[in-house]
Amino acid sequence: MLRLVAIASVVALANAAGHIQLDATRDTKDSVSLFTLRDEVEKMKQNIFTLDGAKTMLLQTEAMANNAQVSFDRLATVNADSAQILGSLKAVENQIAKEHETAKGVIDDALLDTAARIKDVEDKLASKVRDNAALLSTLEDSTASVSQMQDAIAAMTDATAQMTGSINTQVDAKIAAVSENLDGLKEVNRHIWSGGAKRTHQSGGWHDFQYDREEFNTAAPYFKKESNERMKVLIDGIYHMSWTWMGYCHWSHRHAQMYVNGQNLNSNMHMWSNSWQTNHVAITWRVQANHQLWLRVYACNHAWHGSNNIDSYNRFRMEYLGEFPKDKCEGVACRGH
Repeated sequence: MLRLVAIASVVALANAAGHIQLDATRDTKDSVSLFTLRDEVEKMKQNIFTLDGAKTMLLQTEAMANNAQVSFDRLATVNADSAQILGSLKAVENQIAKEHETAKGVIDDALLDTAARIKDVEDKLASKVRDNAALLSTLEDSTASVSQMQDAIAAMTDATAQMTGSINTQVDAKIAAVSENLDGLKEVNRHIWSGGAKRTHQSGGWHDFQYDREEFNTAAPYFKKESNERMKVLIDGIYHMSWTWMGYCHWSHRHAQMYVNGQNLNSNMHMWSNSWQTNHVAITWRVQANHQLWLRVYACNHAWHGSNNIDSYNRFRMEYLGEFPKDKCEGVACRGH
């Protein structure tokens, strides 16, 4: 465009020069006046100045045109770069739009799921509120019962405390009594004599049972074997005596009599049988110190079957059981024998 402006300016200057030449010829022919010629000369000078200005302007216009071309080329390059950038931006815009649609679908699904979960939580909260309201109502109704129960528990606690105190007092008293009794207890030792007759008695009739076979003896210091037919009590007390033996008869009676200090304590035991038969006598009695005791047995053939083995046909056993409580005894036999 700047080049067209420059060209138009040159054309205008040329037309003006031609016009001046024509006017000079016409004025010569017509013999114009000097003043008129001077005016024309002045106009020509002005036109010349105008032509020089036009030339200068033409040069400036060409320079501006060149600069404009350079700017135009640069602008074309910028436009090409801008077009490429615009294409990239368009591709990015399309990708963003696509991802926006995808994200919108995901967000919509998430919103729907969140809404469903919120609805479920709201339903559960509403149910919990209803349950709590019912529980609160029940608690309010039971407040009076709880108060009564607390009063009853307090009363029971007081009664329990009183009972505990009473029980503790009684237990303490029992413990004190037991402790006192324990202080008076002595070490328990069993005082026993065990044995019997070695030989079988070969004849019938009445005979004193014999003690010539000793199995074990812890009788001291309470009693002792005085002889093969007598036991002697050394300390007053309660004693237990038992005899077991086998006697022989042919369909006849067997008898036994137990004596303490010459006193028969069991009258006369009777047993009817044939051949060898086991007999037994046992008694617990108070026996005074220095008194003797023994057993008399009767059979028509053999009074007893002897034995020298632990697995014996006969055995006598005597044991001291303890002191005799004279001040606490009641009965006809308290004085003993």
